[in-house]
This record gives sequence, structure tokens and C-alpha cells, in this order.
Amino acid sequence: MAELTGLTGPSQSLPPVESSGIASRQRSSYGQSVRLPPLSQQSQSQAPPPYNDVEHNTLLASGGLRGAGMDQSIPWRAPPGETDTPTYHWPDAPDTDVEDNEKVREPVYKMAHALPTIPGHERTSTKESKPAERPKLQIPHNDRREFKSGNLTISHEEAKGCLVDMTSHRCCYGSGAARELEVQEIEYSAAAKYSLETFVESRTSKRACIPYKGQTVDSPQEGAPPALWEAAIEAPEKYKPCVKTVRVPHCSIIETCYACSGRGFNKCYRCKGRGKTKCRYCKARGQRGNKECEYCRGKGRQRCFRCNGHAVISCSVCEAYKQLEFFIEVTSTFKVKTDEYLHHADKRLPRKLLRGIEGITLFEEEAQIVAPLSNFPTLEVNSQSEKLVAKHANVKTERLILQRHKLVGIPIAQVEYTRKGKGGKYWLYGQQRKVYAPDYPQQCCCSCRCPIC
Repeated sequence: MAELTGLTGPSQSLPPVESSGIASRQRSSYGQSVRLPPLSQQSQSQAPPPYNDVEHNTLLASGGLRGAGMDQSIPWRAPPGETDTPTYHWPDAPDTDVEDNEKVREPVYKMAHALPTIPGHERTSTKESKPAERPKLQIPHNDRREFKSGNLTISHEEAKGCLVDMTSHRCCYGSGAARELEVQEIEYSAAAKYSLETFVESRTSKRACIPYKGQTVDSPQEGAPPALWEAAIEAPEKYKPCVKTVRVPHCSIIETCYACSGRGFNKCYRCKGRGKTKCRYCKARGQRGNKECEYCRGKGRQRCFRCNGHAVISCSVCEAYKQLEFFIEVTSTFKVKTDEYLHHADKRLPRKLLRGIEGITLFEEEAQIVAPLSNFPTLEVNSQSEKLVAKHANVKTERLILQRHKLVGIPIAQVEYTRKGKGGKYWLYGQQRKVYAPDYPQQCCCSCRCPIC
């Protein structure tokens, strides 16, 4: 029979430890205790912890011994001071003292029984769920759009001036050739850059718990719990990633703490429930050199530094309150998905030069769910728009909050020139009229360290 000793005199009997929630109390059909009757009217539970003697197991409550009934609003408190006699005798404690390890960590306590299910959340457990499947989504039909003109013209003098300006700012290019050349012809084209941004939300759920200290409980008796995607979670600022966690209404239940089986305390994990450990200073020999060990006084064992010899510690899960409030919490993850497609037919102008270039906005739209482009003159752009919109909508675990897509035209001018009887080409691209002249006749970069070049 497990006993508590060394506190208020000889060992005394205490009521059996509750081990199965609030079976002896008034419970709802979901295991929820809404209003508890006075403790004097409660009957003792007949379900003891699996490792204790049933009839007269002892329990320490609020720092002293108690008779029949336990006030769950009063937490268990560790006995004061130090002792050489364990307060609680654990049947599964080792027969010999263990090594003292100050780095040992408290074990992770696992639940031995399933929690009552909540309507609409039957698959929710104490582990984080996978992202839940969102409600069905319908992509709008393609509509004809109007696109702005992206044509941009430039005179021969302006085209020559752009090249002169570029060569005058780069040490590896001589500006003399730019001033001598004659522009013969300018051929215009454009690259099209399509981008799609989608602001999405994914939701996961799990059963979480906090110590029950007598707080108001929002049980299923208060109303029907909303489904996962019906739980009210306010979206953040548009296209701003964040994570939000909220409690689902009407999902709370009260259960006995699974870590301590309703005692409020657990076995000390440092001494394994013995109250003593081997002396780490003398290696349990009782002597240091030829002298008696001053730490253990020659005994080879010392009082546990974690529990002060009592062999028990407060339950870290319920904070010694013996009961837990279980509830369902939903975690919403808001993120932005971005995809881009660049259509550029002229392979002589490298695509990488067009990535960060400003262009002319031909079309822009924002809606909860956008329809892909269908009537842009370049068929490849329409096709890629349809693929990207479908790609963002096909993830069944993400709810689309807002979408916006944009089509930008990047003007390109191919300039043909002659100089000293020889011809050449260079390109102007973007609204900034940047210059790409790979065959410029007056350049030297054999040992250049210029960061611009």
C-alpha cells in the first residue's frame, strides 16, 4: 500500500486517486463537467491508478493530508523543507539508488485513453492534423478583356543618344564609336510578362489542453461547435503572410490529468522515486581520497536535489490542479503564392535582362478567384495564364482568399547602324531604355574590375 509519511506525523490513509476524468461527477454526453456539485456530495471514484493499492491509496492535497473528497480548485503543493524519508513510496521505484544526473529531463507523458469526440471534429486528436480539405472551388469562366497598348517608338537621335550615354558611364566602353555611328533602321517588338499572386489560407487542428483551475468552460452544451472551415478567423492585411491560432467555440471538456492520474504530483524523474541518489562527488564510495566525503558524510548517497528527498514533484502538465480543460484549436497559415511567365521571342536578347525591368501595364485585375486570360493576341500568354490559375486552384487544402494577376509589356527596339562601312546592332529595352550592345566595336574588358561592367 502506497503511503505518505513524514508530513503531519505517522502515515495516514487518503482517498483513492481519480483516474478517469470526472466519472464521479456530473458530466455531459461529451465528457464535459459544466457545474460541479459540492465536494461533500461527491462519491469517490472507484478507478484507481494502475500501479497503486486500490482501497486506501494516499494523496497529498494543498500541502496536507485530506479526508474523503478532494477540492479540485486547490492545487497540490509540494511538502516544504527537506526530508530523509520519502513522502510517497512508489511501487515501481528501483531497488538501488541511481546515478545523479543534473542534465536529465522530465519525461514526456502520454495519454492512455481516447478523449470524447466532438461533433464535426471526430478525427481531431492531440497531434497536429494534416491541412484540412477546403470547400469546393469553382473557377470563373473566361471573359474578354481589354488590353492597353504597349507600343513605344523612339527617334534615331534618341536611339543613338541612349548608346552614347551608356558608353560614357562604363569604363570599358569608348564613347567615340557611339558618336560616329549612323542609325539606319529601328525594329520594334515587345516581351510580355504575366504574373499571378494568390493569397491562400490552410487550416490544421488539434486537441490542446490547459490546467483546469475553475475557469468558465465553453462546452458542447453551449451550442453546436462550428466545423473547421466555419470557425471565424479574421484574415490579415492583404497579401501579408502570417499564422493565427484560435479556439473553436463549444468544444471544451474537462478530464482528469493524464500525466498524474489526478494526483497533482508525479514521481521525481531525477531520483526515479527513491528520494536519494548516489553521491556524485565521491562516486558513491563515501570517501574522497583518504577522507570521509563531506557531501554525503560517508554514506555514499545524498538527498535528491530535485525533490529534496520527497520522491515527488508537482505535475507540470496540470500544474498540480489534477484536471485539464481540453479544447480544439485551429491554426490558420496565410501565405502568398506567386508565379510568373515571360514570353520573349527574340533569343538574341537574353531573357535574364528582362526579369527586373519596368514595362507598361497592359492589364491588371484583382478578385477572390480570377479567370485566366483568353483573348490576348499572343496565344502562349493565354495558355500559361490558364495553367497558372489552375495550378493555384488545384491545391485542395488551401482556401483562396484573394487573387490578382497582371500583364506587363516590355518594349524592345532593335537598332541597326553603320560605322566606317561596317554594320552592327544593339537593343534598347524597357521603359528605362537600357542598352544591350554585345558587338559594340569599341570595348575592352580583358582585365576589367569595374562593378558596373
